[in-house]
Amino acid sequence: MIDKETLKLFEVIFQAAYRCITYTNYFEMVTETLDNKNKENHFWIVVQNTLGDEAILNWAKIFGNRSQSTHYRKFFNRDDIIAKGYSNRIVRERILAIVCFDKKKYTEFHKEVLECRNKLVAHTEINAQFIYPDLIACKKMAKELLVILKELVDKWLPEEEYLQRLINLIEIEADSEHVDNILLSYNQRLNQAVIGLDNKCLESYAARND
Repeated sequence: MIDKETLKLFEVIFQAAYRCITYTNYFEMVTETLDNKNKENHFWIVVQNTLGDEAILNWAKIFGNRSQSTHYRKFFNRDDIIAKGYSNRIVRERILAIVCFDKKKYTEFHKEVLECRNKLVAHTEINAQFIYPDLIACKKMAKELLVILKELVDKWLPEEEYLQRLINLIEIEADSEHVDNILLSYNQRLNQAVIGLDNKCLESYAARND
């Protein structure tokens, strides 16, 4: 059986990864429109910065400090997840491989993203220089995490029928080169995802996305 606490953590991680990817996609789209003619347009600059900030905040929810209850390691360290053949080591290796990072490179990148969040996004440090980290790398990590969650759901399905509809939400092939478009198409379907533990939880989730 799947532990209810595991499902709750699954929901949080799924949402954060999904949003990181979505906000990064929109950030890229807005950035491409900021040509020489409208690059000084304050509206689009605000939109661009807001999307970038949200991408960083959601990435940090699952890849930030290990002490956070929503860090992906907390999820993959649970007994019912380990029993399905996953571990922190396996997941970490896959995430690093998708961005071609070794341990040292990831440590540097991790520090860079969290410094941006701490000094410029979640808080403000007066003398900090604003430079966005590599959001594409953030997106790739979040994508790979969704692919892993998709694999995990495949293993859960024979046991838990109420997860059947979730498979439709994160139907992602590991070798797909078009995950961006697939994920963007799911914006209207988020409210139908059966990730919550009961109707009240699901209604609350839907309200947050209206």
